[in-house]
Amino acid sequence: EICEFQRGLTISEKDQFKENIEGDLLPIIKIGNIQDTEIVKNNLCWLDPNKFQNIDQFYFLPGEILIVNTGFTSGKIGWNNSNTKYVFYSGFLKLKPQLEIINQKYLFYVLLRNQENINSCILMGVRPALDLYKVKKLKIPLPPLKQQEKIAKWLETFSSLERQLERHKTQYRYYLNRLMRGGRLVELKKIIKESFTGTLITKSQITTEGTPCIRYGEIYTSYDIWCETPTSHITLESGKKYKYCEKNDLLITKVGETISEIAKPLAYVGEQKILADSATIVLLHEQNAKYLAYALSKDDIKKQKAKLFDQGPAIANIRIDQALKLQIPLPSLEKQEKIANWLDRFRELTENISKGLPKEILLLKQQSRYYREKLIN
Repeated sequence: EICEFQRGLTISEKDQFKENIEGDLLPIIKIGNIQDTEIVKNNLCWLDPNKFQNIDQFYFLPGEILIVNTGFTSGKIGWNNSNTKYVFYSGFLKLKPQLEIINQKYLFYVLLRNQENINSCILMGVRPALDLYKVKKLKIPLPPLKQQEKIAKWLETFSSLERQLERHKTQYRYYLNRLMRGGRLVELKKIIKESFTGTLITKSQITTEGTPCIRYGEIYTSYDIWCETPTSHITLESGKKYKYCEKNDLLITKVGETISEIAKPLAYVGEQKILADSATIVLLHEQNAKYLAYALSKDDIKKQKAKLFDQGPAIANIRIDQALKLQIPLPSLEKQEKIANWLDRFRELTENISKGLPKEILLLKQQSRYYREKLIN
């Protein structure tokens, strides 16, 4: 009742060009060019619009919406978030809403929040496809146009903040991996002077005062790369001997349920002697502890873990000798310090942004809860 649907243009291989050398061709949007609802311009193909009749009905203009019509990604929503005019391929349906009664951006968000209903319209087979008859029968909430505009504005701001937060996290991972690239790889066992398993610490032993300690779970929840002041404390038992962690020691977790959890590093950089719990391995060395923790956090360490550690439904434990087989690049101490300091600054910037944005997102959620409930219900 509020939308027409336009099928995409069938374009033969001979009519597609890999480059737009003279600048008079139009880019083609194919299914692979839509990722996370937005246009990805990698590997675009081009066509000569003069070779096709009524080409304008196949234009995908800024602000318009597509739905994948065929294939294993049927039902995926696409939005032209650019200022570019494209030609959309035959694997898509373009939605042509009646703009006097529905806001196009509102329609985009309401479709995203009805993805499950759209997926229920897929005809399964050797090549899945949308049942257009069922899609046309789908019902969506339709408040007054001004209210639609408000809802769309709130949701656009919310989505923008989430994208910004994700970009900063991605940048941090990029620089972490980039700075660790190259150089000779060294097994941890070549640089570790001593290693030991931490002390058994039960929940009942934790107090607000006493000897500082780092518990296994806190390495995931309370700290990231390094810790200067532990948040937990333990009352020592009289007559019992303890082995302490000291400044510049490296802790890694020895238990976990996934490859990414196992052997998570934490550099201890505080002045006090502390205890680590028995689910961690403590490594003594003469390197820069922060650098080692960063090096053991880079992406290719996960591949090493998969090869070195036994895998099953759950990973129960790793031995110290297994952990010491992990390899990292090892530059000079001077360069280690420079890399660690640079990553510290970038991580601090990312964390400050990350702390600020969720507050904005939370406020936005609270302010727009009414609209979101209306949109969903």
